[in-house]
Amino acid sequence: MENPNFNSDSNRELETMFDINGNPVAVKTINYEIEKENEKNIDAEIEHEDLFSEENAFGLMIIKTRTSLYEFLTKPIIKYIIYGTILILYPVYFGFSIKLQKPFAIPRDLNSSTIIDDYIFSNNPGLALFILSIVVCLFFGWEILKKKFSHQIDFKSKLNLSPRIEKISPWIVIGLVTLLSISYLIYDLKDYRNLISLLGLSVFIMICIFISEHPSRINIRALIVGILIQYILGVFILRLEFGYRMFQFLGSQVSTFLDYTDNGSRLVFGEHFADHFFAFKAMPVVIFFSAIVNILYYFGAIQFILLKIAWMMNFFMGTSPTESVNSVANVFLGPSEAPLLIKPFLSKMTESELFAVMCAAFSTVSGSVLAAYIGFGVAPDHLITAGLMSAPASLAIAKTLFPETKKTHADWEAIRNVKTKKLNNVFEAISTGAIEMIKPIGAILANLIAFVSIFSFLDAVCMWFFGMLNLENFGLASILQYLFWPFAFLMGAESEDCKSIAKLVGFKVFVNEFVAFTKLGAVVNLRNEIIANGTEILYRNGTLPIPTGMPMIWNDRSIVIATYALCGFANFGTIGIEIATLSVFAPTRTKTFLKYAAKAMLAGNFSSFMNACIAGLLFKKIN
Repeated sequence: MENPNFNSDSNRELETMFDINGNPVAVKTINYEIEKENEKNIDAEIEHEDLFSEENAFGLMIIKTRTSLYEFLTKPIIKYIIYGTILILYPVYFGFSIKLQKPFAIPRDLNSSTIIDDYIFSNNPGLALFILSIVVCLFFGWEILKKKFSHQIDFKSKLNLSPRIEKISPWIVIGLVTLLSISYLIYDLKDYRNLISLLGLSVFIMICIFISEHPSRINIRALIVGILIQYILGVFILRLEFGYRMFQFLGSQVSTFLDYTDNGSRLVFGEHFADHFFAFKAMPVVIFFSAIVNILYYFGAIQFILLKIAWMMNFFMGTSPTESVNSVANVFLGPSEAPLLIKPFLSKMTESELFAVMCAAFSTVSGSVLAAYIGFGVAPDHLITAGLMSAPASLAIAKTLFPETKKTHADWEAIRNVKTKKLNNVFEAISTGAIEMIKPIGAILANLIAFVSIFSFLDAVCMWFFGMLNLENFGLASILQYLFWPFAFLMGAESEDCKSIAKLVGFKVFVNEFVAFTKLGAVVNLRNEIIANGTEILYRNGTLPIPTGMPMIWNDRSIVIATYALCGFANFGTIGIEIATLSVFAPTRTKTFLKYAAKAMLAGNFSSFMNACIAGLLFKKIN
């Protein structure tokens, strides 16, 4: 049907308006013919005539000099000159520093019991410089030797192992380490609570095997090695005084480092910013740490460390390169950023690999969020340990609940060549890292307000409902206490603390881990305060009242177990975040994410519970 207002000759349509009497009046024409020239130049810059037609000789000389200087500085020899200068100057600096600091001059008044505290990890910057220098030199030396000689040496052909020996050799190593671990347990464990933690570990593993997707295809190697790595880390930190002091020292240094956030917070929010602790004290730490991570990412430090640890996980546990990289990446980057390192492979990964990716997201906490927990008052040494233990734990649980039945498509070479986000300079890295945290912080604050408010409402409803049965103050928090009490008991918590830990675990699962750690931090701070002022016995016998709603924990062992049990993103709120994030990266696998997300969240909780069992199994108070 023809448009009566369309004029075919001029390719124009008459726009009709009406006068005050209602009569139509043609006032304008609209041209439907879009000129191709305008279409092409729509984003082009407008050209202007040069203001000066002649260039002066001095300016040309500057341009020529600048160009020559740039060409000279970009020559390969300049790079070697810079490296050579560093290699000459640093040993000179190192030698003078060691001579002045005297890191190996042990004071005579120190004995074997105080040398660790008062010498190795206290007031000895020279020793720290020496150790850091050795570690960096070893890393660089290894990389140089590997690049130069790895293609010339074929270790397999040199060893000439038969296929059978090659297959069973990892199991021989695993068997020996397992035997040594069991022997150490038999020799060293004396507290019955440690044995309850061992029982709990066995129960959680059996539950995972029972609900496994393919019980007959479980990767026993991944399960055993994952537990052994957790166990070895636990022995080093919780049983050996040197390891305990070392991580305690690292934790204190991390806390000191994160305290520099206060300078920025004070500038923005004023001197009394700490009065609004969560919003103005804890959250800025996340921004600061995210910027630091981005700087390390820009210089390649994160990728270097991440790939090295992931390679070891792959070698010892037999997991695929993609899931190994992702599990380690979650410790540093977080559940939304870690999958970026394996984004090109997500659409082609097997269901078991995708399940492991989701499980790692629920089992771990990122470094930036870990910084916030430290700000709450939770022990940084145990938080750092829990973060490290979560990587092997998540893979062990994932490969038990969802064993691999297909062949993976990814290899190490492909992962090393994956293109990551491009940052032009260190200032962009800082700015990007800080700005990227604005949305997550908004999400954290919004979720906290929403979930805590809803939980309080439901708690009041439950109290009203059960109040009809004369059950006073029996609300949702009380239900969570009884629901998770068996889990707290199996993790090895002291009997008097089981209800409080069960409540915290309930908060973590049904609200989120931020609420749980906020409450745990308040408990730790109150406990330290009443021990310091000598009023603990008065609180224990009820002479002094404990603040309403505070899940008080009285024993060191229980606080340590709670720290490990809460360390993970496994809650119902994170399910939606994880599905949304992974669906953006791999839209064709959305059905898989939806199908297994809830089970992955369950796996994440079991992973944290296993870490808590290992902590309870090996706990020994070191004064």
